[in-house]
Amino acid sequence: MHSLGGGTGSGLGAMALRQLRATYPKVPILSCAVLPSTRVSSVVTEPYNALLAIDALRQHADACLFLDNEALVSALELRWRIPEPTHADLNAMIAEILGGATASVRFPNDPGGRAIGLDEAIRQWVPRPGLKFAVTAALPLSGQPGDLLGDDSLFSSCRPAGGIFHALAVYFRGRQARSGAAASAPEFHLKAAAPRLPEHEGIVLVANNSEIGMIFERICAQFDQLWSRQAFANWYLGEGMTPEEIAAARRGVGDLAGLYARSGVRRRERPQAANLPPPITGGQIRP
Repeated sequence: MHSLGGGTGSGLGAMALRQLRATYPKVPILSCAVLPSTRVSSVVTEPYNALLAIDALRQHADACLFLDNEALVSALELRWRIPEPTHADLNAMIAEILGGATASVRFPNDPGGRAIGLDEAIRQWVPRPGLKFAVTAALPLSGQPGDLLGDDSLFSSCRPAGGIFHALAVYFRGRQARSGAAASAPEFHLKAAAPRLPEHEGIVLVANNSEIGMIFERICAQFDQLWSRQAFANWYLGEGMTPEEIAAARRGVGDLAGLYARSGVRRRERPQAANLPPPITGGQIRP
């Protein structure tokens, strides 16, 4: 769990990620990354930090759940009616999301739920190598699963309803009967986990969608505005980084944006096999 806007979360986080991968090459690594937003921070070097950290995630993480500060602020204001959310509000919501998405991994012995390992969870979220980034959303347990795709529920600044879903999972957590959770799951054609845990209740969405490329495009555009003028570049070049290393990171994140964009086009143009249901497109939920 790390923030990508500051020097510690991005720089130290990337270094720790590289070390973990080198030391434990066969252990799955899940990153939960908080993207920066100008609405809650004024650190001028955030585009540099975020781009360099995303390139490290691209190379060394097996999966990454994006939590976007900008979208978190909007969701808390619109759906939870919290005016001017504080950092404490943001952290509390992030804890709810991570608790819900990892409940089945953290409580494998719960007799009422379906326990899965971290490697299986990552396989659900990552359809193929490269597409390892996912967005998240959350609702109270009393909410309707279809509302998870609304702009006021998503915690990443992109619009999955306009893209193609490569993978999608919804996790129910709380005292709701398993039959109720299972009845909602086929609405998405997904695997559901509903452990009965004495914790906060809620519904959490993890989705891998072609529109995630919008996030990378935004980070690249912000980076380009600074790098084209070499603004604050000395903070990085003076610490031992070379222009070639920074340019390579920029190409890596740009390639990610292109990969997600092309994945959406390919899925739309690909003919459907006779024995397979059509994919969920355009944000539509199959009945």
